[in-house]
Amino acid sequence: MPPSTEKQPFEVKIIPPGLTHVTSCVPIIRLDVARPLCTAVVESSRTAPIAALVMDLAAISKATPRAALYAIRQMKIAPLRRIAFVGGNMFMHALATIVLTAARFPAFKFFSSEETAIQWAAGVGKETPSRSVM
Repeated sequence: MPPSTEKQPFEVKIIPPGLTHVTSCVPIIRLDVARPLCTAVVESSRTAPIAALVMDLAAISKATPRAALYAIRQMKIAPLRRIAFVGGNMFMHALATIVLTAARFPAFKFFSSEETAIQWAAGVGKETPSRSVM
């Protein structure tokens, strides 16, 4: 049987230098996509050498309320120390800041460049305060 050419709704992978990278390929993330996506993130974060996540905020910005609440609960159990968000608009930055601050998440930051996000998530370079846009 030939390999499937069907596009997956999301991609979770461990990228160099050893952290979890997430992106979504669907216009709206519903609960049926959020469940396996979050499971993949939690599993990846448990096996990745670095307890950090780089996430395309623009790609995940359209989630249903149920999917978003589910994801928030799952991120609390993931063994993550840092989340680096790439892209997204000011509303998404504000929403993520409120949610992650309320959840007392240790460190998160917003970036326009994926390369800079990966460096920060990996702990490379000078430490800067969380919740700023780079």
